[in-house]
Amino acid sequence: SLYFADHIITPQQQSGGNDGFMDIWTAMSYVAAVTNVQGWSPTLGQCAAVIPYRPPIQQAKVAATVDSLSGGRLMIGAGTGVVESEFEALGLNVHDRGEMTDEYLKIMIELWTHPVASFHGKYANFDEMTISVRPVQQPHPPILVVATGKRPFRRIAEFCQGWIPGGGRGMDAVKSADAG
Repeated sequence: SLYFADHIITPQQQSGGNDGFMDIWTAMSYVAAVTNVQGWSPTLGQCAAVIPYRPPIQQAKVAATVDSLSGGRLMIGAGTGVVESEFEALGLNVHDRGEMTDEYLKIMIELWTHPVASFHGKYANFDEMTISVRPVQQPHPPILVVATGKRPFRRIAEFCQGWIPGGGRGMDAVKSADAG
């Protein structure tokens, strides 16, 4: 397996080394193409994809595209994020991240599992729409939660397929009752 870290914009002290953090979805598409040779086809995942950072409809389509292009090798390591300044720079409220993650994942699952989907929630509303591309893995790529605590473990039990330990690092960076 190959794992990618997700940061769209970071404080300078967290720049990720000389090359910074590449966009995970773009990088995974490239890696999917160059690793599908001579019998080496690793699973592609994230530790973690910060689900609230991108609109859920767009993220569902991009993930389905990566799963399709990789021949079904995508695993989604879903996180809520913890870098408050990153949320602020993206115009998001860090304290809404748990609620956003839950709804965004539900939207993504709805779009992956129904060729024509409808959803009505706080963050997105649509009727009889399609993202066109279908993930190879059915009903959808596995979603593993990268976080610890009551809410993330409830998320796993309710609609995700597993857990990536170690996701609780930095949770004290955001002092919030709704952590994760």
